[in-house]
Amino acid sequence: MKRVVFALFFHCLLVFICLFCYVHYKWSIPELIPGMAFSYKLLTSVQLLLSWLPAILGSAYIIAYTKIFGQDDKHIMVKYSPYMLTQFKFVAIFAIVATTFVICGQEVASPLIKQRLLHMEDAPALYKEYMQAAHQYYESGDLMFAVQYAEAAERLHPRSQEASTLKSDLAVQLEGTDYDETLSSARKAYGDSNFSPHERNATSYELFQKAKAAYAKENWIDAHYYAMMAQRVAEPGSANENDAKMMAADAWNMLDEPAQFENNELTEQYRLKKLAYSQLMAGNMVEAYYSFGELLQRYPRDEDIRRYYAAAAVEMEAQYFFLDEIPISFGMEDRRDIAFRMKLQDGGQQVVFIKGLSSVQNTGSLVQYARGLDIYQFDKDGVFQQSMYVPYAKILSQTISSLDKATQKELAYTGLDMEKGTVPTIMLESVDRVQPNSLNKPIYTFSEGQVAPTKRILTLPIAYSDFLLLKNTSHDPEEMPLVDVIQLAFKASDYGYSQTIYGQDACSRMSKPFLYIVFFIAMAIIGWNYRIMSGKFRLTWVLTPFFLTVGLYLLLEIGKYTQRLLNYGLFGFFRFGAIPIIFVLSLIAVIWTSLIFVSRRSQ
Repeated sequence: MKRVVFALFFHCLLVFICLFCYVHYKWSIPELIPGMAFSYKLLTSVQLLLSWLPAILGSAYIIAYTKIFGQDDKHIMVKYSPYMLTQFKFVAIFAIVATTFVICGQEVASPLIKQRLLHMEDAPALYKEYMQAAHQYYESGDLMFAVQYAEAAERLHPRSQEASTLKSDLAVQLEGTDYDETLSSARKAYGDSNFSPHERNATSYELFQKAKAAYAKENWIDAHYYAMMAQRVAEPGSANENDAKMMAADAWNMLDEPAQFENNELTEQYRLKKLAYSQLMAGNMVEAYYSFGELLQRYPRDEDIRRYYAAAAVEMEAQYFFLDEIPISFGMEDRRDIAFRMKLQDGGQQVVFIKGLSSVQNTGSLVQYARGLDIYQFDKDGVFQQSMYVPYAKILSQTISSLDKATQKELAYTGLDMEKGTVPTIMLESVDRVQPNSLNKPIYTFSEGQVAPTKRILTLPIAYSDFLLLKNTSHDPEEMPLVDVIQLAFKASDYGYSQTIYGQDACSRMSKPFLYIVFFIAMAIIGWNYRIMSGKFRLTWVLTPFFLTVGLYLLLEIGKYTQRLLNYGLFGFFRFGAIPIIFVLSLIAVIWTSLIFVSRRSQ
């Protein structure tokens, strides 16, 4: 046992050193961000080691077995003897252990390393794209967008003087408007306010009682606000509705009366506050939000202003997302170049492209930001109807039951669970938390004669779990998690992908453990057939491991290629009925190889 472990470790170490030297001196290294070269070479060497690991283990096993099986020459071995069964247990354990190491390396470690290498390879082009966008937004005056791209570029290339200089210039521009201080103050006012979004879920009676309490204190703004909310949620024609309507009218009349204040400053403060509140009640949320925001800077201690600034912010968050949210995950995109197709109720289809997608930490992927979102819509004959582009979008998981009735009706054809099912809801419009006139809307393009209403919030007609699954289609199927490949194999055709390709890959990867078990048992058979009986060392044996490793690697590649062709043919013909067939064939191969080993004999 110790000899086998030592042989494996020593052989792996030697091969890794050789691979690293090859990568360092001969490997074609792509353009990288300065400082990434060594990490790229090291990860590439580890990636190559994982791909060569089965052949490395196989050659080490052969060498170890030739010595182990040659030590015991006291027994006369015959076919299927108890002694050979005992030896087979030893061989089977080593085969299973080796297979476990190989599968973990290929299914867990290798995809992670590959993802990191792709990130390094994409970094230079992504850095140039970010810097170009940052300069464009800077020149157009959209400073917040410029900041987002400049910060993302600096994360990719921390040593970049260009990114650092641009970020400093932007900081000076924003500092001149006290942007950071204003942003911090706005966030604090929202967080500290005693306004609760849950008040919108209160009953009409509860809201009316709040209105009465405010009216008794001559707090006309609160009295009108709660009376209006009570009126909206009350049943039509009910006593609560009538009472709330009367109180709202009385409170508004009191607001309209000229207020007497000690000085002109307080009079102006009241006038502006009432104007902003009127915008809020009229449904002009954007104007109300920025108006209260400006008042908050002038009168930070006014409780009414703080309260209704937070109320406007809650309404804003239901329709828009704030640009300062994006740095939470921007620049740390976990998926890029995502594309899929969706079928529509009228027989047409939508095609979605996303340049980059990142999940907000600690949300379970329920909140994500998309960069460069394109959606194309075609009719049932494949004729282009319209397209939409937005530089940023916020994607949320939302239960279908919480959507409006019109949207629920549109989703009825999908077959999703209308009570518990969740769908991706995309917020398309974004605003700056502080600066007015910063509303960013999607850009629409329509075919000739085609006009359709634009949307602020878009709901995709697919399950949110499927959307998370489709994120991984940006990778090659062999680099996706096996669970995702299996799930996608059943749905691939619904989203514009080949079911045969994903089904074949799933079958090949599920049957791969059997292939490796057969391979490692075959190494034991070779070790038995060429066991060393004399115990004398020969100098020519020094080169044996390297020749064996190369030969076994080529043999395994041929075997895996043949396996993929066989699985592709079986899946193409039997579809998912090929899974039990492949399982039975794999099991037969394991049993057949095992029988060959236990049928070995002395002569």
